[in-house]
Amino acid sequence: GVVPHVEANDSSVTMIFAAQNVIKMLQQQQYQHQQEESRQLQSAIYPFLSDPQVNEIDARKRFEMEVFPDEHAVDSYKCYHDLTGTHPNLSFTVGDFVSTYSQQSKQNQYDVVATSFFIDTATNIYEYIYIMKHMLSTNGIWVNCGPVQWHPCALLRPTVEQLKDMLQVAGFELISWSVADEAVAYRHPDDVGGKGLEARYTRSEAYRPLRFVARLLSSQDDGSSSNNDLPLKIQYSEFLNEVANGKIEVN
Repeated sequence: GVVPHVEANDSSVTMIFAAQNVIKMLQQQQYQHQQEESRQLQSAIYPFLSDPQVNEIDARKRFEMEVFPDEHAVDSYKCYHDLTGTHPNLSFTVGDFVSTYSQQSKQNQYDVVATSFFIDTATNIYEYIYIMKHMLSTNGIWVNCGPVQWHPCALLRPTVEQLKDMLQVAGFELISWSVADEAVAYRHPDDVGGKGLEARYTRSEAYRPLRFVARLLSSQDDGSSSNNDLPLKIQYSEFLNEVANGKIEVN
């Protein structure tokens, strides 16, 4: 069968460094499992000790420990290795999404793109949509999960329904589209309490994630132009960004 290659992207070197170390720990743990060694390769952290949101209800919660990689990661890695006999084919790229994936070498290179807690980071959401069309192969799939809480840098802040229209006009067929009925805590499952959990804080944030699966139609199907003009589209979007931020005056 086909062995999938997964490429992760983040603009934070710290995030990539942490992810690479977790993967290395999983690989070493799998090797030890094959050698029938019992030692667990895990690290412990105390994420709430220096938490700036210091309005906990129960003082003991500030000293709670978390262990990683957790059992879900270990079991998933083991299942993959048992099924394929190989380690996951995973690579990382560090850099800005727009500049990294608008390159000509990235055109039509991906069958599936998954975005998690990402689309609301866009300064101009059209840039992200253009690049998704550029990256995906024909009939490629875009999977999204996360809030639509536009960051302060956003020049365009479409509603969920407006975003839906934008994707359809851009040439995506929406296979599924939903906003969760139940709010999800931003930081920790017990932030808001409920479901047998005591609330961690006197104040907390939650969101209702937008989940969608979209398929990129061929240019013949949607009547759009090819992605050969992507650099011009990106340049124009950046120009509009600078105009909106007052960096360029238009007479």
